[in-house]
Amino acid sequence: MRRPCEDVQTICVPGVGWACEYPERVEVGGQDERGLGGIIRDQEALCDGIDGDCDSEVDEFFLALGNTCGDLGLGACHDLGIIKCDPDNDLTTYCDLSELPDAAEPSPEVCNAVDDNCDGFVDEALTPDAFTKTDIGGGVFMDTFEASRPDATEDAAGFLESVSCSRSDVLPWTGGGFVEAEAACAARGTGFRLCTADELETACSGVDDDVYPYGMLFAPTACNGVERGEGQAVPTGSIGTCDTDEGIWDLSGNIAEWTSTQTNAAATPNRIFQLQGGSYLSPELGLSCSIELAPRALEVTLLPNIGFRCCYQP
Repeated sequence: MRRPCEDVQTICVPGVGWACEYPERVEVGGQDERGLGGIIRDQEALCDGIDGDCDSEVDEFFLALGNTCGDLGLGACHDLGIIKCDPDNDLTTYCDLSELPDAAEPSPEVCNAVDDNCDGFVDEALTPDAFTKTDIGGGVFMDTFEASRPDATEDAAGFLESVSCSRSDVLPWTGGGFVEAEAACAARGTGFRLCTADELETACSGVDDDVYPYGMLFAPTACNGVERGEGQAVPTGSIGTCDTDEGIWDLSGNIAEWTSTQTNAAATPNRIFQLQGGSYLSPELGLSCSIELAPRALEVTLLPNIGFRCCYQP
């Protein structure tokens, strides 16, 4: 810390008396009662990195120094910086945008709770290319990963529910009923919908008609079933042994998935839909691609082990 008062000189002014001669950067206002020297300011007026009022604090009048600031850019284009003393005007501060990582350039919007194209809107005008999906044949594409909320991370399932995403290494969207899952897929745009039970089974079995997504024989820890011992859903695609040859993840275990396959003839809110794939609570018999006694749920069922994924048919 620079303390200019340490260099104060006491001088004798002939015919007047003793006075203080202050270094240049001591902030002095007025004169003392004898008209000599000056009086050090009670409050610094300059933002200059110097303890100008000699109270052992530097630039304390400028309370925002060191705070995060930013420019007028929107979304991913918003550049952040740090508030500093203005080198061209020691009476003010400015936002130094060079201190923090530079803002991104505008890019096509993807499903991630970020305004990627910097137009002030988040996750809007999403195209089919914004979602990670796999061709399962017959003109149908399936989410490569279980559906997740736009603001999901590997540690939190998120809160935003405007549209569902298909991303790796985030916690899946669980706890919603059939109508919520159906709406989240439809919100992506024309051609998006919940997958049918047959589509999920076909994708799980693959071209080799496997019993499990990874092969013919059961492997207790290959996917997130009860024998793996996780006791909860894990991030999408995070278990390296639980994918199909076509690269679709977690079709067995982790979370059971709503399908659009209705198994009764009732009208809403009493419809019952087939669930597919089993969950972290499922034993071996509930983790195969084709479950002889597939679980079913009333459309208003809300459980932490039930989620969904979307299909796309142009």
